[in-house]
Amino acid sequence: MRRSRNGRYGPLLTDTHVWLWLALDGTSRFPPRTRLELERASGANQLWVSAISIWEIAMFEAKGRIELTQDLREWIMPELAAPGMNLIGLRPAIAMESVRLPGEFHGDRQIGS
Repeated sequence: MRRSRNGRYGPLLTDTHVWLWLALDGTSRFPPRTRLELERASGANQLWVSAISIWEIAMFEAKGRIELTQDLREWIMPELAAPGMNLIGLRPAIAMESVRLPGEFHGDRQIGS
């Protein structure tokens, strides 16, 4: 995350795994530099997660790749309301183009492996 000319830090869009690790373990899983970036973004209310990450986490749970401590619906809302966290929507054009990306779509490994 870079500091802008006015001295503020810009937004940081998290990957699904980063968001999940933050929710489950806080910043302890990350190296010091990454931890600092995440804490700065959160403190500046500039930590973002994509709406597609909710779908991905739901799929991980449905496939048995993760086990949440509570029902998915009860887990998601407090995580989206965490300090500094913001939700960014998925525009229709991005959703449509996502299936036209070059190469093969990979399957995610088991979380934690």
